[in-house]
Amino acid sequence: MKPAIILLALTSIALAQGPLTPPGAPGLTMRSLDEIEPRIPLNQTTAPGDAASVYKITRPGSYILTGNLKPPAGHHGILIALLVPGVVEVDMMGFTIDGSDAGPTASALCNNEVIAGALNFYKLRHGTIRGFAGTACLQAPGTAVTFVFQDIAWLMNGAGVSTTGRLLMSDSSITGGTGIPIQMGSNSVLSGVEISGSGAVTSPLISTGDHCALERVSLSWSFGESNSGSAVMLGPDSTVSGLTARINGGTFSGPVLGNTSGFTEVSGLTLELLNVTAPSASNSFSWGATNPGLLGTTYGGDGQISAQNCTFTSAVVVMPPSPLGYLENDLITQLTGATTAPSVVRVEANNFTMNCDIFVAGTATVSGAVVDVAASGTTIRANIRGGSVGVRLSSGTGNTVEGCNLIGLLVPAQAIQITSGVTNSLVRNNRAARLPAGGVLVQNNGGPTNFIAPVLTSPAMLSANTNPFANILH
Repeated sequence: MKPAIILLALTSIALAQGPLTPPGAPGLTMRSLDEIEPRIPLNQTTAPGDAASVYKITRPGSYILTGNLKPPAGHHGILIALLVPGVVEVDMMGFTIDGSDAGPTASALCNNEVIAGALNFYKLRHGTIRGFAGTACLQAPGTAVTFVFQDIAWLMNGAGVSTTGRLLMSDSSITGGTGIPIQMGSNSVLSGVEISGSGAVTSPLISTGDHCALERVSLSWSFGESNSGSAVMLGPDSTVSGLTARINGGTFSGPVLGNTSGFTEVSGLTLELLNVTAPSASNSFSWGATNPGLLGTTYGGDGQISAQNCTFTSAVVVMPPSPLGYLENDLITQLTGATTAPSVVRVEANNFTMNCDIFVAGTATVSGAVVDVAASGTTIRANIRGGSVGVRLSSGTGNTVEGCNLIGLLVPAQAIQITSGVTNSLVRNNRAARLPAGGVLVQNNGGPTNFIAPVLTSPAMLSANTNPFANILH
């Protein structure tokens, strides 16, 4: 084809396409948020209240507050009483539900299920709840509910949240109040939650059902002279991965941090106690099953317990028997002021490895051994400063004490003590320094089945030594 004919054909095609200028401004091609998730304003038309509530939600849906809410006497702020099973979500849109006039039986959010046995899901987010004399958010007894709270601030309420069902709370805070901040049922999770306040609380600040989790939880409370069962009581088979608890005052009938039964795994713990009286600081759980422990790479973070001017009637930390076996724990513990305790750590778990750094100030009193072992197959590796007996094997068989450094022990200054009846244990590669006159590195009252590596007491003995497992006293 000739060039002129090709040019003419292309020109004809271009002219046939019509105008290229858009007829108008481009229109919307995406749906709005309300089209994706219709959000219903809470008012007397969409959720008409009754004699017990300002708003009563009877149908599932996504609702929003359009302003601050202050319930009158005897009225809940929002009562959920679904007529059909479903999900209710309330976005507070940054507003406040103020219960200062509502009275002691009213809550900001309460459910009263009409459908027996229905599994419903309620979510509240982005707002403030304050001034309720009773429980700010309450699950009615006998109902199966999952409460979800996200970005909620509870301020000066009688109590925070009480549910026997599942609670999922994240990025929220509870400040002040006279009641229990959180009571939650099985399979609940607290993540990024801060709790602070003062005053008498006769039950734990946090109590959980079984299989619950605490993640990045901060707790600061001043009990004064009040009494309480425990500060935190976990249900069986629960986990803690990041808990900072600062407790001032209080006489506890149970451990400050403990659980009801079963195995509980704890990592990333900082526990600071001041003027506390309790059986123990922490008890009835194991710390980090089959992993490097609190200070290991599996969980990261530090495991620390400090006590000042405290009184413990049991060991500060108790590692009870565990059905899992072969556990490992790293722990830093510090006793200062006029703190008293029978021992700092008591190990009752068989096949347990205990790595610890322990400081006992001269003003503190440990009446027994700093580390007391009543188990079999355990391994103790400890850095201990202070106390009078460093590590005691009080019962069991096949235990190992190795790699310990002990300094500044007081009379009778027995760095490692093996009591009568203990058999087949091994003591090696330990070091003690600055013992008072008459102090010994190893006191073996358990008999010849226990193997004690040679104890070197002079530079000459050290230079002539050929045993790589020798203990050193200087």
